[in-house]
Amino acid sequence: MVNSISQLDYTYEDLSLGVAAPLVSMPMQRLRNLAVKLDDVKEVKSMDSNAKTELVGANQESLSLDASGAHTTVKLDTTGWKTVSNSLLKASATNLPDEVYLQLEGVKGNADSNIYTVSVNQQYAGHISLFGLRIASKKDSKHGGAGLTIRLDITNLIDKLHLNNGIDSGSLDVVIQPAGPISKGGECTIERVSIYRKGQN
Repeated sequence: MVNSISQLDYTYEDLSLGVAAPLVSMPMQRLRNLAVKLDDVKEVKSMDSNAKTELVGANQESLSLDASGAHTTVKLDTTGWKTVSNSLLKASATNLPDEVYLQLEGVKGNADSNIYTVSVNQQYAGHISLFGLRIASKKDSKHGGAGLTIRLDITNLIDKLHLNNGIDSGSLDVVIQPAGPISKGGECTIERVSIYRKGQN
């Protein structure tokens, strides 16, 4: 039985507990990443959960998603996307920039287990799982056959593109690729790929 560390004949330089680094809120960290000067600001409040959400872009036609993946171009609304761009340019502790989301709407198919990787402008946006897809696609289900709607928060990705002057092209390229083997009969369709902004204005 060991009841003292000295019995193990180990030595350590220091066993005292260190002081944990202070936690930084997500809004504060985001503003730092955007190189916003915060001076003496100690905390930044999160965006109001009831903040306005607005559609600012969508692709033109539905996608077929199979073992080879899919690619689409999301055309951005000039006025709506300018609002996003301006919010990033004017970001401050009292004027948080817009959050941006990518949404896959009306995803329908017969296989539940497939996982895909999503990228936007060659930047990793996240993984999606089609769990529940088969039931959501049935017309007699509680979804009425509307399929799944999947949302990815791409705010940090858009921030990086903004810092590299890469968000003013008027469109975003979205690529969806299988993250592993696709089960037999695992093809599905996506009715629309859209971009939403969530902002205080």
